Amino acid sequence: MIYIRVVSDKDGYSDTSEIVTFKVRPIPFPVVWDTCESNCPTLEFRWNSMGIDQVCDNVSIAVSINNGRNFSEIANVTSSEDIFIWKIPLELPDNVLIRFCCVNSCVRTDTLLLNIKPSYINIVSPNPFNPTFEEVEIVYHVPKETNVTLRIFDENNRLVAEPITGAHRSPDIAYCDRWDGRRLDGSWADNGMYYLVLELSSGIREVHPIFVRK
Repeated sequence: MIYIRVVSDKDGYSDTSEIVTFKVRPIPFPVVWDTCESNCPTLEFRWNSMGIDQVCDNVSIAVSINNGRNFSEIANVTSSEDIFIWKIPLELPDNVLIRFCCVNSCVRTDTLLLNIKPSYINIVSPNPFNPTFEEVEIVYHVPKETNVTLRIFDENNRLVAEPITGAHRSPDIAYCDRWDGRRLDGSWADNGMYYLVLELSSGIREVHPIFVRK
């Protein structure tokens, strides 16, 4: 936004106009990014600094989690690098607005990124399931060498079962673990909604609902 006010001065008399505003649309920053697979915790952004007509020595990269009302800078890189690899923080929401801006010129692009968080649970089936004659299968993968714990909680956040505890898992393998619908004391779980919690030794947690219907 540009604010303009005209001041005239003639023969000792001066007058000032009202402030007039002009909206200025910045030149788009030419950034593209690679679509990441579900088990990838990073996004790779690329641009061609030689194709930017304006002065652009450094690129400021910022993220907004409130639809552009506020931005927080996550990096400031030399534009000639032509690449920025972003390791997505776990605490961010799934949808964010990211801004690429030449620091010393009016070249900027704001882009909405959807579903940026990596997903490790692939399939939970059948869901709902009847534990009296079937088991629920949990298919998942991990991003790197880690230990995995699978826990089942009820709607009051009480631990119901722990199908897997500290099991070693490797990347690039689809694992399938099962829950038979029994509680820790051996009794059948009641009808209702439960929460499967996948925990990696790195601190990553992913939650998926499971429904028991007998």
